[in-house]
Amino acid sequence: MNSKQLCVVLLVALTACCFMCDSSDSQGHAGKPLMFGRTSCPYTVKMIDSLKGAGVYDRFAYIDVTTNKGKKLFAKHNGNGVPHFVNGSRTAVGAMDPDKLLQKLGM
Repeated sequence: MNSKQLCVVLLVALTACCFMCDSSDSQGHAGKPLMFGRTSCPYTVKMIDSLKGAGVYDRFAYIDVTTNKGKKLFAKHNGNGVPHFVNGSRTAVGAMDPDKLLQKLGM
């Protein structure tokens, strides 16, 4: 294989890798359920505190909806209020008791 062919093969492989990474909702989240929020929202802050108090905050991947990446992912999940939780096809919106949240999300 000459260097030109090798470059083409590498370019195709890198393009495929980038495409696969961008298509994943949980990229960088280790398959954890998602928690969408913004720290300027008192309900988001209340849920973070409640989840930490219950010892389950680390089971979620927090997505800041004020960032470009967070806004896009939030829109992809049809979010319209925070805190907004997604675990597969299950969703929950708003501040609630951590036990109730885990039940709603099937965790």
